[in-house]
Amino acid sequence: MILNSSRLRLYLFVYFFILLVLVLYNICKEKEEVKLRNKRKGKSCHFHKTDKDVLPLLLRSTSFPPKSIFFHETTCRGGLSYRQACAVESAALAHPNHQINVLFTSPVLRDYFEQSTMKTLLDSYSNVRFLRVHINSYVEGTPLGHAVIQLTDDQLHVHIARVMTYLTMYKYSGIYLGLDVIVGKSLAELSKNWVVRETPETLSTDMFAFSENHAGRKLAEISIGFLYSEILFNEEHATWSYSGPSVLTRAMQLWCTTDKIQGMSLSSCDDVAVYGPELFYPVSFHNRSEYFHEVDWNKWKDENIYTYHVWEYFTKYNLVTEFSLYSRLAEYYCPTIFTTYFGGIMLKQEFNNFNKNNRVKT
Repeated sequence: MILNSSRLRLYLFVYFFILLVLVLYNICKEKEEVKLRNKRKGKSCHFHKTDKDVLPLLLRSTSFPPKSIFFHETTCRGGLSYRQACAVESAALAHPNHQINVLFTSPVLRDYFEQSTMKTLLDSYSNVRFLRVHINSYVEGTPLGHAVIQLTDDQLHVHIARVMTYLTMYKYSGIYLGLDVIVGKSLAELSKNWVVRETPETLSTDMFAFSENHAGRKLAEISIGFLYSEILFNEEHATWSYSGPSVLTRAMQLWCTTDKIQGMSLSSCDDVAVYGPELFYPVSFHNRSEYFHEVDWNKWKDENIYTYHVWEYFTKYNLVTEFSLYSRLAEYYCPTIFTTYFGGIMLKQEFNNFNKNNRVKT
């Protein structure tokens, strides 16, 4: 009896000791995460808070309708350039029954906003909405929360575009578009879940859709899982050429149970359509300079094309001349921005001045 009582006391001691260790570990872990959050405050534009920020804050209670299209501005430029505004208008014009949401990870100052492309869009389209995202709050309670909170400011700068892309689709579902994608035709007629084959080996992350149905939710979860592992263990993959398409490509390879992108289809990928590049990338990456050459618009105009990707990262300093393909696209698909700001020509100097005067200081 004494022996049993001794064992019982020993077991109880070990049990409560382990329980105490776990409680202390969680307390220390929580304190460390708070320290990380506090350490960042004021250092990165993504954490900058100011009373002059004109955008409404995206809260946990914020909701989005099923027919939603999302853009993300993660460069801390403090607004939308003419080309970005053109992309937003083209989506709003082609989808009058969708809500067009542009999420910003840094402030937009009131003084800039009153004379900006953003105000022009809000005054012209009732289906356009701008929101500010505080990244710490956005990732809190999600599978990416622990990984993102540990990133340094430099690491966050590398990953934030992908974090926003996949986390938004995970949290809300809908259509995602890059801010350098001009919409030429409504995407609503496409499958509920869809991706685009950019090359024979990769799927595009410039445009895709994850719906609220089973396939859309599973794809979002799989994508978040791959992104989590890349953030924690594969930081060397965080380059434009590799990491851009890798998460979505790998998620689809797992979902479709094949490594061959060319072999993916709606039937083989269980309720996820895989479209070819012809109607989404009429100008390929290697021919991107064609956007800035003079063209015969009557020959180029094609009512069947869904999107035009203008490769902004590589073409942002190209001049938009009056009869160039880009100018023709802007005049046709974003007429308000074209008339108000382009006037047929957008000079390189105007673009540089925008970045210089409105970028949020880090």
